[in-house]
Amino acid sequence: MMKYFLIAILIVIFCIVAQSQTTIIPAGIASGTAGQPAVYTAPNAVGSSPNITLTTLATTTNCAAAGSGANPSLVACAAAASGSFSCATNASTGTCVISTTAVTANSRIFIQPSSAEGTNLSVTCNTTSDTGLTAPRLASKSTSTSFTINLGTFATNPVCFNYWIVN
Repeated sequence: MMKYFLIAILIVIFCIVAQSQTTIIPAGIASGTAGQPAVYTAPNAVGSSPNITLTTLATTTNCAAAGSGANPSLVACAAAASGSFSCATNASTGTCVISTTAVTANSRIFIQPSSAEGTNLSVTCNTTSDTGLTAPRLASKSTSTSFTINLGTFATNPVCFNYWIVN
């Protein structure tokens, strides 16, 4: 599935360079409205922005993992490039290490706190954000191994997050 995603990206780049008008990205790589293929429309004028219309973008694996009750809280996500995880209360003001081989040296890792993932993770997520975070959320990344996030203060329940890695 990842190779199809990369092919779709290459098609989009080619269309930007070639300045063609419309390219259909095959269903299964990315899908548009009601399961239709995604549509990429190149800009009509120099300096205008292209548009990509889609309703879903699939990854081959999706993590749903609860962190260990330690500091750092350890989360096992195998090779997942996206998903959700929780960090245990023992890691409050500490770190959480998310193990996934999807991380590269050039990865862009997007992390968003979420209290809506409890059912998916089989935990009760904290309903407020961790507070007092004085360092950037993303602490480090280790190629083909993991990424580490800094945590603020939370006490009642694990803090839950969604993440997405773009390579």
